[in-house]
Amino acid sequence: MILYYLLIAVLPLDQHPLWGQYFGDLTLIKYVGLICGISAAIYLAYRSSSPQFFGTWPARWCLALFLLGALSLLRAGDPAHLLDSTFMIWLSMALLFFSTLSFVDSLGKLHTVILVTIGSVAFSSLYVIRGWQKYHAVYEGFRSGGMAGDPNYFSLSIMACLPVGFCLAAGKGRYSQKVLLTASVVVMFMAFVFAASRGGLLALAGAAFYMVARSKRPLVFSLIALVLLAPPCLLYKNSAFRRLIEPANSDQGAQEARTTVWRAGLQMIGENPLLGVGIGNFKARVIFYEGPDFDKVQSMAHNTYVELAAELGIPGLFAFLMILISSFVSLERVSKFGVSGAVPFVRHAAFGLQAALVGAAICAFFISAEYHKLLWLLFFLCICTAALAENAEARLMRRLAVKRAEKRSAVSRESAAEAAPIAL
Repeated sequence: MILYYLLIAVLPLDQHPLWGQYFGDLTLIKYVGLICGISAAIYLAYRSSSPQFFGTWPARWCLALFLLGALSLLRAGDPAHLLDSTFMIWLSMALLFFSTLSFVDSLGKLHTVILVTIGSVAFSSLYVIRGWQKYHAVYEGFRSGGMAGDPNYFSLSIMACLPVGFCLAAGKGRYSQKVLLTASVVVMFMAFVFAASRGGLLALAGAAFYMVARSKRPLVFSLIALVLLAPPCLLYKNSAFRRLIEPANSDQGAQEARTTVWRAGLQMIGENPLLGVGIGNFKARVIFYEGPDFDKVQSMAHNTYVELAAELGIPGLFAFLMILISSFVSLERVSKFGVSGAVPFVRHAAFGLQAALVGAAICAFFISAEYHKLLWLLFFLCICTAALAENAEARLMRRLAVKRAEKRSAVSRESAAEAAPIAL
């Protein structure tokens, strides 16, 4: 389990000189993930209960998408294709799925994993803030990503954690934990501002709107959101908000490039609706669909939904959408469980994860996020939260049923004792 915590702690550090370093064909992070997968298999053999790999709909849809990806790789027909980076990415996601559902088998472990995830993204945010501090005065329009990688993908990592951290910090819990969570939220938000992702800003707005709409005190939450979001968006000259309303030439060029590749992706989907062009082949095939009026540039789709539909066909896109929808619905059920009142952490975590799903779904519209590790960890934590809460609810109901039975039995014995003298 310690190795799993280490894996979660280093997941956001894609460009770290140590953890992102290649040793042979794999990075150090992937070696840690491989060891975690082996450890999870050993741990699984000694578990008293089996993990719910097929017990929840989000888990089933995850496995369905993995199966579609595997079949797409096998369709390539070239054995060497199975050893390329695309295959390793899908294998990494499958191992993370297996490790998470195997190791996270209690609400206590789930709590710890969520805290480690928030802490890891907050730690990577420090690199982003430091990068901005060093270079914002050197390069005009500098957007910091640092060791966390591309600013747009870093913003997705923030969206996977920021709403959860905010909900846990605002909820019930130990004072020291609330202080650390509050500090993490502040650091993540500062780094988010310096990353200046326009898609990330729209995602944050969507998550904030969801939290305000579902809050019991929407006016209070609206004021808090305005106080937190307005100053950095309006005062920071290179903020995502300013890039939206006053785009520079580079921003307009990026927007035109995205719309061009989106149109090409839609054409690709139209010609290959069922099987797609094959996993990992979008970038190589897109130049054949861009049209004669555009420069032929190999590019990712910069849209998760378009790229998945183009590579895996409509079934792949459907499976991904069902992961999002079923995860959200399963978390909605958690809020209705009695265990959410007995263990407040469960209710706050479920609400934060729902807001994170809303933000991630919006963010994924502007980047190719189907290979982003923090997005998949978000899905897997949703699966664990729903499954563990349902198990805890079942145990709670059994205990209540036993208590009611004991109470009825005691009442029956008292009634019999009172009736005994009359019978005599």
